[in-house]
This record gives sequence, C-alpha cells and structure tokens, in this order.
Amino acid sequence: MIRSIKKEETHKNVFRTALKLIMAKGFENTTVEAITQKAGVAKGTFYTCFNKKEDILIHYLNDKFTQSHNQFTIHPSAPFLEQYKSLCTNYLKNVFRNKNFARILLKERVLTQGITNNPYESKAKDTIAQLVDLAKRQKEISKE
Repeated sequence: MIRSIKKEETHKNVFRTALKLIMAKGFENTTVEAITQKAGVAKGTFYTCFNKKEDILIHYLNDKFTQSHNQFTIHPSAPFLEQYKSLCTNYLKNVFRNKNFARILLKERVLTQGITNNPYESKAKDTIAQLVDLAKRQKEISKE
C-alpha cells in the first residue's frame, strides 16, 4: 500500500514539475533532464512515469477530459443546444484554463501529433453522440 502511494506521489511530482517547466520554457525547450533535476528524481524515474516527454501532454488532456466528463450530466428534458453548449464550455474551461499552456498544448498535441484515438477524447465524442441521439428521439433535430 505504501509503495503504491509513494509511486503516485512521485508521478504527481514529476507531472507537476514538467507542467511548470513547460509553461515557463516551452515544450521544445524543456528537457527530461531538466524535469528530473527540478523534481529531484532520477532520469529512469521519469521513464517509469512516462514513456516519453509527449506523454505529459496526453496525461494532462486525459486528466482534464476526465474532469470535464465527470462534471457533465445529460438531462433528457433539457434542449439539445443548451446541453451541447454546456458540454463544450465545460471542456474548454477545463482543458484550456491556462492560456499559455493551451497554446503549447494545441501546438504540440493537435498540430504536431494530430488527433489520435485517445480514450478520453473518445468519451467526449460518445457524449456528443448521446446528446445528438437524444435530440433526434425528441425531434429537436432531424435530417431535414
């Protein structure tokens, strides 16, 4: 039990340190060596937490998508556009809260890496699909 808690604390420390450095220096100018030195861990510990530096961005997105997803509930009686707007606003508030990091995230994640089948991004797509299906059943939207 204690070992798993220590592992989680180390992961959080490396992650937070990486985010601070990335926001201060930019993604390209932040090295794994700088992250590990500032976090006070060995280089191998970084690779225990993350396979590569880009995974820090994926972890950030996963965390924010999960947070957004957990904060949103589909209400069958609410209008489609109201719910869709609420869902999108919720995601944007969580994912892009910090403008400087949002720029880095967009550049590195979307423009450089593209959109991949990330399970948390898939959750967002699934939630939107559920909203669309509900709106179709309630005749709020149609093919016409």
